[in-house]
Amino acid sequence: MIDNHLRARVQEVRDHAEQPAHHWRHMDPSWNPGTDDRHKLVTEFGYRVVFSISLKESMPPIRHLSVSVPGTGYPHETAVLVLAKLFGFTGDNQETMTPDPSWAISLDPNERCIIVAQIMEAADRGVMVS
Repeated sequence: MIDNHLRARVQEVRDHAEQPAHHWRHMDPSWNPGTDDRHKLVTEFGYRVVFSISLKESMPPIRHLSVSVPGTGYPHETAVLVLAKLFGFTGDNQETMTPDPSWAISLDPNERCIIVAQIMEAADRGVMVS
């Protein structure tokens, strides 16, 4: 359920992660957003969420969201889309609950999570993340 408490927690995580000093340098072995509580939240239904702005050499910043649930399954796709929208992902179709073509979505079988990424400057241009 999307309530004011969840919206406030999402905003806290976004406010922290969107500060340039807290951007994650992609593949930096010295730090990982998943180990920093300021980049994480757990919803009342047990969805575990990690959000960061990732920086890769010679690329624009990338929104990066991973969502997992307790146990051996994966989170429900619709819940991931709703969470992505709360975290600032743009261009999704709310009527059909489909992601924008600029969203790259993958499953991580080791972490049992769904990962969503979107190039920030391409968000409104429909540029595909590869």
